[in-house]
Amino acid sequence: MSLYKRPDSEFYWYSFLFGGRRHQGSTKHRNLRAAERAENTLKNKLANSRFGIEEIKPVPVFRDFSKHFLEMVSRN
Repeated sequence: MSLYKRPDSEFYWYSFLFGGRRHQGSTKHRNLRAAERAENTLKNKLANSRFGIEEIKPVPVFRDFSKHFLEMVSRN
């Protein structure tokens, strides 16, 4: 496991190698289990991007898009 707590911080930090590069940062979690999930999520994103797997972006909802559309049309 690559999680640890710094003496000057109450948050868990991660540090691991992936693809020959070191990745370090704060998980922004105080709970060990939540920090592990955050680290695993980051590792999964890195692995997916390495093999060209893109995340599916959420489809816009009509009620949100209609407001934007009406603002755009009223300007023209």
